[in-house]
Amino acid sequence: MKRSKKSRFVAPILILALSLSCNTKEAPTKPPAPALPDTTSHNFIWQADVLGDGNASRLRDVWIIEEDDIWAVGEIYLKDSTGQFNPLPYNAIHWDGTDWKLEKVSVKYLGNWVVAPLEAAFALSSTDIWVSAGVPIHGDGQSWTIYHLYDMGVLEQTDGSISQIWGSSPNDMFFAGSKGILVHYDGSTWRKIETGTGQDIQDIWGVYDKNSQKKTVYCAVSSKYFRGEKRVLQILDNYVVKEFDWSPQVKAQSIWFAKDSPLYVCGDGLFKYENKHWSEVLSLPELYKNMVRGNHQNDVFVAGDFGIFAHYNGKTWKTYDFPTFMIFHGLAAKNNTVVAVGDDGDRAILCRGIRTQ
Repeated sequence: MKRSKKSRFVAPILILALSLSCNTKEAPTKPPAPALPDTTSHNFIWQADVLGDGNASRLRDVWIIEEDDIWAVGEIYLKDSTGQFNPLPYNAIHWDGTDWKLEKVSVKYLGNWVVAPLEAAFALSSTDIWVSAGVPIHGDGQSWTIYHLYDMGVLEQTDGSISQIWGSSPNDMFFAGSKGILVHYDGSTWRKIETGTGQDIQDIWGVYDKNSQKKTVYCAVSSKYFRGEKRVLQILDNYVVKEFDWSPQVKAQSIWFAKDSPLYVCGDGLFKYENKHWSEVLSLPELYKNMVRGNHQNDVFVAGDFGIFAHYNGKTWKTYDFPTFMIFHGLAAKNNTVVAVGDDGDRAILCRGIRTQ
């Protein structure tokens, strides 16, 4: 994979500076476990960048490995010296702690090098990175391997394509996507899992508890633009998929939870599930929300259409004043760093926030 030169066209368009206050508790007993703060700060310094020369450039997903190691994926088109768009767009951008650098995640398929638009990113470490281009691609940030599940006989040509990724370890990876497709990889063998739905799986998220060695995985199922099923699915340990209570029966676009948190689902609204009951968060603007992510129950983020971006600090939700022409498709949070990516209709956008100390 060739690395691009430092991006000359990334232009800062927005900086918001705020202050921080945070109250933490100490763990009262041993073994010591970090106690969650009662609240987290709403205060972030924001840097928003525009990428590409047009031609419907966009970023679809982002993953934070560390604050100085972030990958965002999609398609970013540049014009050549003649003013024509290069037919092979950049499909990723990487933050190394100093600069955003454009990348081409290229794979060899049927004897040719292919650079395809990417839809999802998920990483277990800086050298264990998964992305999707309809099928899974795995790499170390430098070289990449494609797993063409259709050619491998894992999926039929009539099956859906992979667009979402989550895993607990290199030997426990899930890949989901259109037409209800769900595949598991145990580090050596690929296995198709029946989901009981033909509707698109829009998001997948899970938590692995090291103490109990138990894993909990959920999927959000719906179509943003068309009518169809609206479901939340749970993947059991024996790879059986069951339908989970989704009594709100609105479009479910994204799902997230932590070990300590309620289960959040967003899309046509934002809902949380706790004490066996769904309740809607009514304090946010009535805009479509494309993704929810967080660190823990007192540090939750949601982003979506028309520049909607909000943070829950354990007591209150705060919305941020991003331009309404921004559409956020992807979102990631880790510690004091949060990144939202998307497009403004013609160019890709990338907004990185750092919580002030």
